[in-house]
Amino acid sequence: MAAEKLSFVGLLLIGSVLVVTACNNGYELIVHKIENCDGSVITIDPKSTVTLTEDCKVKSKSTVTTTGFKDAEMTVKLSKNGIPVMQEKMDLCNLMEDSKNNKEAAEIMTMFGVPDECPVAAQEINTNESQEYSLEKYKQHLMMAEGKILVDCHIKHDSNGGYRIKVRKLQNCAGSDAVIVAQENYTAVLTKNCEIKSRGCVTYKSFRTGIIKYKIKKNGVQMVQGRMDLCDQIASGDRDPTIGPMMRTLNLPNKCPVEAGTLCTHPTQVLNIEQYKQFLPLARGSIEIESDIQHDTEESLEKFLEESLKNWQKKSMEQFLKKYQEEFLKNPRRKY
Repeated sequence: MAAEKLSFVGLLLIGSVLVVTACNNGYELIVHKIENCDGSVITIDPKSTVTLTEDCKVKSKSTVTTTGFKDAEMTVKLSKNGIPVMQEKMDLCNLMEDSKNNKEAAEIMTMFGVPDECPVAAQEINTNESQEYSLEKYKQHLMMAEGKILVDCHIKHDSNGGYRIKVRKLQNCAGSDAVIVAQENYTAVLTKNCEIKSRGCVTYKSFRTGIIKYKIKKNGVQMVQGRMDLCDQIASGDRDPTIGPMMRTLNLPNKCPVEAGTLCTHPTQVLNIEQYKQFLPLARGSIEIESDIQHDTEESLEKFLEESLKNWQKKSMEQFLKKYQEEFLKNPRRKY
């Protein structure tokens, strides 16, 4: 049964829609139409052909192109003469792996150049009519396939589950005194292979410490709140084997004190969250994160010193001018 299923998948990669008609006391395979969906990871040349010879051999001439994928969940719907016959969901990568333990399936995969394991690299697979596969052992089932067969194959690749990230609003609340200011048109996207790409800038003044008070709401309901030491988080994150590389990818500071600067991200800086993809359903909905960061900042210290210095300079200058004026009046010819 496994061999039959795998050979079916081999055919599926060759043609999406087959029409089977009776002809001269035999059967003939005719590819009536192949339709690729927009943005498909796997595409089949619409001009691909499949033929069934008199001695029950299948020959094909086709081109299959893939942009590459790491995993794939395939849903196949089969209808005959407009009536649904079967619907099945399967893991395409597991199916490939299983083929290694099935001699007949392995021959089919090898013959048609179909990959036998994931991840699958970007490639083009071509078949020609010199490659044959015999259906003789299944010829008694051909009469059951007589008619118009429609195969609808939908494959979800790299299982981000169809989720996406949309930044609806980013608001800076501390006004001109804010130590960290994010660009309000900041954007982020989640790709099909569980990668986050962002574009935007964050400007920050220098700071030595930071205590974050945060609240997280989901669909308007507060889920969690707490406080953390920003500098401790920066230091521990840099040491973490998972978070550290992400921080370095985005060029984030790795310790306190933090010098003033501007940090900009670009879609070429990719964060892979594949290991966290099982948690994506938990995040589904509208997420609101509010954070209030209290800094014992260099900025505050600089302002204090600057004002003190100005006051000292002003007072000292007044005293100096008064003394200079007195001395000048006493001795006009003295050099100063």
